[in-house]
Amino acid sequence: MKTVLLVCTGNTCRSAMAGAALRHLLRQRLVRGVEVRSAGLMAMPGDTMPSYAHLALSRAGIAPGDHRARLLDADEVAGADFIVAMTKQHAQDILERFPEAAPKTRTLLSFAGVTADVSDPIGGSAERYVHCLQIMTMGLEGLIKALTQPEPKHGKTHGKSHTP
Repeated sequence: MKTVLLVCTGNTCRSAMAGAALRHLLRQRLVRGVEVRSAGLMAMPGDTMPSYAHLALSRAGIAPGDHRARLLDADEVAGADFIVAMTKQHAQDILERFPEAAPKTRTLLSFAGVTADVSDPIGGSAERYVHCLQIMTMGLEGLIKALTQPEPKHGKTHGKSHTP
């Protein structure tokens, strides 16, 4: 079992939507053995997704589920095989708190070969949430490729360099 931990600020928009979308894409591709989790660097535990996040997921045919925000902690970090940050700053914050996470921490869009961050749609229009989900899906497609590659015999690696 591989565990993916998606991380953003509040764990109500980006990481929550990316988690729902990744679960959906994994089911579509019949990929098994992947647990998807999410957390926020400054999450208020128990917060829910904004209505526009639900709307963006629903428009894409993705069931939003019953998401509740969770605060990133040492157990989440230790249990993850892939820690996927929405921005370079998120990745830096993760590594400042948990330096041991460096080999498994990357930004989402780095899986698509892009150095840009995933912009926070919070407070924006429904279209902004839809656009955010579309951007994140590019990174999720690359992440799925990394998840489904066979591991080299010499040890665990997750593809490209793990710099944020």
